[in-house]
Amino acid sequence: MMNLKFITLFYLLFLLFTPVKNTGQCTPPSADVCEKAITFCSLDELNGYSCQNTNYSNPTGCTPLCPSGGGAHNTGWWAFICDGGPVSITMTFSNCSVNGTGVQMGIWGDCECNESIVCNANCNGPGSFTLSGNLTACKTYYLFVDGCSGDVCDFKISTSGGALPEFPAFSDVLGVSDLCGGACDVKYVVLPLGNCEPNYIWTLNGRKVGNSLGNVNLDFPVEGDFQLCVTPFVGNSRSNSICNQYGPICKTIKVRRSPDKIGSPRFICSEEVPYNWFGELVCYTGEYRHEFSDFKTCCNFDSIVHFKVIYDDSLWCKKSTYVTGRVFLDTNVDGIFNSNDKILKNYLLNSDPGSFATFSSDSGYILLVTRDTINTIKVSVPNPNFTFSVPGEHLINVGKEYGQVLGQFDFAIQEKPWIDLEVAISSTFSRPGHSSIVNIQVSNLGNVLVPNSKLSLKFPSGWNIIESTPDYQTVFGGNQLIWDIWDTLGIKESKIFTITLGTPSAAKVGSSFSLVADVYCQNDADLLNNQAIWNDEIVTYYDPNGKLVDKTNYNPSTDHSGQLIYTIRFQNTETDTVFDITILDTLAKKLDPTTVRVVHASHPFVMQVKKMGILEILFKNILLPDSSTNEPASHGFVQFSVKPIVGSKPFVLVNRASIYFDNNTPVLTNAAETYIGLVTTKEITRSGKLLVSPNPFHNYLTVDYETDLQSRLYKLQLINIQGNKLVDINVQKSGQTNINTEFIPPGIYRLFYLADGKVLSSVNVFLDYSLRPHNLFFLPVTSSIISKDTGHILRILQWI
Repeated sequence: MMNLKFITLFYLLFLLFTPVKNTGQCTPPSADVCEKAITFCSLDELNGYSCQNTNYSNPTGCTPLCPSGGGAHNTGWWAFICDGGPVSITMTFSNCSVNGTGVQMGIWGDCECNESIVCNANCNGPGSFTLSGNLTACKTYYLFVDGCSGDVCDFKISTSGGALPEFPAFSDVLGVSDLCGGACDVKYVVLPLGNCEPNYIWTLNGRKVGNSLGNVNLDFPVEGDFQLCVTPFVGNSRSNSICNQYGPICKTIKVRRSPDKIGSPRFICSEEVPYNWFGELVCYTGEYRHEFSDFKTCCNFDSIVHFKVIYDDSLWCKKSTYVTGRVFLDTNVDGIFNSNDKILKNYLLNSDPGSFATFSSDSGYILLVTRDTINTIKVSVPNPNFTFSVPGEHLINVGKEYGQVLGQFDFAIQEKPWIDLEVAISSTFSRPGHSSIVNIQVSNLGNVLVPNSKLSLKFPSGWNIIESTPDYQTVFGGNQLIWDIWDTLGIKESKIFTITLGTPSAAKVGSSFSLVADVYCQNDADLLNNQAIWNDEIVTYYDPNGKLVDKTNYNPSTDHSGQLIYTIRFQNTETDTVFDITILDTLAKKLDPTTVRVVHASHPFVMQVKKMGILEILFKNILLPDSSTNEPASHGFVQFSVKPIVGSKPFVLVNRASIYFDNNTPVLTNAAETYIGLVTTKEITRSGKLLVSPNPFHNYLTVDYETDLQSRLYKLQLINIQGNKLVDINVQKSGQTNINTEFIPPGIYRLFYLADGKVLSSVNVFLDYSLRPHNLFFLPVTSSIISKDTGHILRILQWI
């Protein structure tokens, strides 16, 4: 250890004979800025110090000068260190020559005005003031004096406490000595072996790095040997007034490239050559390598994969008979693909009699057909009420030849103008005291631009909102979020909302919960897909690879959505990155394979079917990190909808899937079961008209209703997303009525028009408080009303 106090004293003597702008006899003089203040190595050196504050404009004090107020005018700065503990600095000032209001003074723990120790902003004329505080050993503090409104005064300093600190020894540099090439954010630390808080200078191969703290985080993008050194010191390096220093303390760091990682062998068909593997073109059978970076450590490594190109007929590459074509949105309704038409992907096509099937892609489709017979080719459309294909089918007489059947068999998708928003929801596992990530997807399935819409998420009371991307605009009751989606949703476009929720530590394991997402826009033609419900339960241990279904009990006669939504979740729990994931799902015979549609997925995917009813979802080049490297990113999911084939008898649907991680043995999911109850093959007939205005609404809702059905009792019912009745009134057969909604909380509701308990018509409505006058102030209170039909007391939330 080298004591440099004599350097400081020499410097002070030198300054004694240096001309300065201050007219007072100050030795050493003050500095004009905090960062260049001369450092006293103890308060003993300040004891008896006499000076006059700066007599020229120099407003370099903090803004405000003290946390309690005051403004800078002619600030002078000094710095000091000490052995810590309670200290006091008494400043006596007199002979104020400008306005007689005196001086302001204080001590800061930094030059950024973040740490005020003590400060006096009063201006009471000549006198004395004592600055007292409990200080940290070796830390540099900054003393300032500023004239009130530019006053200039003589002052003298007397001190108590604050002796010269004892400079401690230090530990070695703590941190990793051997690193991989490309390593990032590696932390190194040096610890003082005593009660002292010095500053530090870090260098890497002689180049200054980091800051003045006792730790530094470094990146090593290249290989080699590096010398990391640190010099602890007390004083102010920016004014070259250092009281003491230690070291330097050095550590040698060796950075070497990570060993190669060998991937599983992969097979490609000759039709795929040249195959693009992350920029490496695979043309022949052989070994190929590519450089990757680890997600967590940033370490670079080469992945080596043996590719085998297959040229003969095999299970991998079938040289069968097939047809090609495109599925496209026919914007000008001429039945011919034009430059303005949009190619559509993930539309299911099938051929009979072979029961072959495939999904369309951006480049069209390839569909196997049966040789030596007439094949019927069809495409499934998502909503036959608004969408149809031209032609409705292709009849193709296939000969005996293998390979492609001559011709381009396109399907022009033509649609009536319609607006249809769909919402889908998924979530990671929910554990007590942990966070879960909820993904919501809002999709425009229609063929009209949607300029604005609203999204709502209802979650259990007591859960915490940690993060939302994009951010929500409103939160109601602590457990309902509202987004105003002002961005126009394009045709067939989707928007993703990601919300992180915290599950309470007191959440009971095994208890069930629901997440309910609703989307709303004006003139939505299909209201059946405007709500998505995620039903799950609180867990501690979980199988990361599993299958869920949105309904455990299903009755198409009352739930007219007519579809089940399956979610398959997966996680890479191995020790290396997964390149490809394939999910194979053999659908139950009671599910209609022509209605399959992926509604939501965590990563880009390709849909395939080996045969009708055998669904294959491929995540190519997913690069899913292992859970020990990056746990949040090691998860993924896919969510698809499918309609059951209804009949006259109840039955139980059982379905499970297989998950292939690269070419490993498949992981089987659990069996997802759904009880299909009182089913019917008939459409629900509705013979009622229902119109509402305004929608969105605020204080009231005007309802026009009409029916030709003869019944005894007609009702209007307003139901919230939990299924609770908020309004239940008797009405005439036809007419108009106003519903007062002043005491109903905001959100998405459904209005039903019923005759003798049967639904004649229904519509989604949205209550938006932003439409109410801005000078109103709403507070939630609970009150009771009596239901007119049952006489029961109902609790509702009023807003007053």
